[in-house]
Amino acid sequence: MTIAETRERILDASSQAIIAKSYNGVGLKKILKNAGVPKGSFYHHFKSKEDLAIKKKKKS
Repeated sequence: MTIAETRERILDASSQAIIAKSYNGVGLKKILKNAGVPKGSFYHHFKSKEDLAIKKKKKS
């Protein structure tokens, strides 16, 4: 998996999890499990869950 693919998997997994449970209802652990990536990969791309949400919003 490339770096860009990893980032996209995290973004997609976060969207699905947030739709299912809301932003406050889903934790980072669930997003990472759904994306199938380790925590280190997340922090390579994003500073926090809030940063992830901001970047997802800018992308759409």
